[in-house]
Amino acid sequence: MDQNGKARKKLLYLCTYDLTVPTSIGVSKKIRAQRRVFSSYFEVSYTCFENGRFVIRNEEGVQQDLGKPGFPGRVQAVGRLADYCRLPGNCPDLMYFRYTQSDPNVLRFLKLLQERGSTALLEIPTWPYEKEYCDNFPDYMSLQIDRLCRGQLKKYVHVIYSYGAVPDRIFGIPTCTLQNGIDLEDLPERVPVPHGETVSLIAVAVFADWHGYDRFLAGMGEYYRNGGSRDIHLDLVGGGPALEGYRELVSREKLEEHVTFQGFRSGRELDRLYDRADIAVSTLGCHRKGIYGSISSLKDREYGAKGLPVITSTEIDIFPSAQYDFILKVPDNDSPVAMKEVLAFADRMKEQKDLSGRIRALTAEKSDIGITMQPVIREFLGNEQGKAEKSCM
Repeated sequence: MDQNGKARKKLLYLCTYDLTVPTSIGVSKKIRAQRRVFSSYFEVSYTCFENGRFVIRNEEGVQQDLGKPGFPGRVQAVGRLADYCRLPGNCPDLMYFRYTQSDPNVLRFLKLLQERGSTALLEIPTWPYEKEYCDNFPDYMSLQIDRLCRGQLKKYVHVIYSYGAVPDRIFGIPTCTLQNGIDLEDLPERVPVPHGETVSLIAVAVFADWHGYDRFLAGMGEYYRNGGSRDIHLDLVGGGPALEGYRELVSREKLEEHVTFQGFRSGRELDRLYDRADIAVSTLGCHRKGIYGSISSLKDREYGAKGLPVITSTEIDIFPSAQYDFILKVPDNDSPVAMKEVLAFADRMKEQKDLSGRIRALTAEKSDIGITMQPVIREFLGNEQGKAEKSCM
């Protein structure tokens, strides 16, 4: 029941990620935080893959196991979800779709929701996204299906939510720009650990070409080849398709003493790595997927919650580099990152008192997910009351 004694609306959060694999840790945190916000207003359930099985969950556990879909799993999973929602009492009043791609089953499900009087809102986590689907043939084929189907989304969805610099319309649908949000309860403040004169940096990601950390490694190699003597150390935390290339570059540049491949880390293990870092390195290659404006990166919020200064090649929406001295903006091209600039930046940061606390406080002020999700909440409540409008303020 809500505060007026009425039965709360049922909201389904549609997610087609496998939240049990290490590469989904960041996505899982974000979805969990969004669900917490939604649960203050609605009765929430959500879908996800767990060890290959597609399930509907609520906060108490599995509501419905929809089985192990055939190939392609995501497409088949949404088809099974549509069949489940056709049964009496199973169709949600509201649906929030963390978008991956369109296909005929997605369109059929959205049509079903429309016919049942449900409201569907769609979030595109990254725009543009097409260059993320170029690594292999199955991804390429799914992108072709997406291109064929996504033009039909406007029949069923009246607003798309996304982050950073996006056009006024995507697929012919009006857009609403959100700021990425975090739940600071998931991100305890770091406790800096002294480590002498070493400048310690950290980068956490599922490494892809567009992260651009090859630029940083190339800059380190150039620095030491030219006689650089200060000790710089980079922790690369995570895995991904670009990892092997990074290993080869470290070997070629003879950086083994300066770079540690940590693999996937989470919880206290990751906290300890943050505790010994002076600076975080954000994405350095967004230009490789055609992004040149500001971004609203979840990882940058995590770095901010940990109180870390950040190096980036793309402007961060909540911390423009011209206004915040703890952001070092490097060129958005493929040139090696200049270590002399990095070291000068590190020296400036060490001179500041309570820098970590200041960055964390500003991040909390600008990125609390309970605030950043309010346009979505207002949209759902507006539809509930028959006052649907594009709520972006």
